[in-house]
Amino acid sequence: MIEADTRYRTNGTADGRRVGIRHVGLRVGPACEAAWFTGPAVPNIKIFAVSGRLAS
Repeated sequence: MIEADTRYRTNGTADGRRVGIRHVGLRVGPACEAAWFTGPAVPNIKIFAVSGRLAS
């Protein structure tokens, strides 16, 4: 996981918030189809990207 301070104020000081980037891999059988994604019911967690590819 990568973490960093974020949300700097206009005067250049940080407001104490941190952001984290995480990668999670899920194995799915070749005959399966991913039809939906349900994220956590936590208001301060944001999902910015979901992608997929065929394994080689």
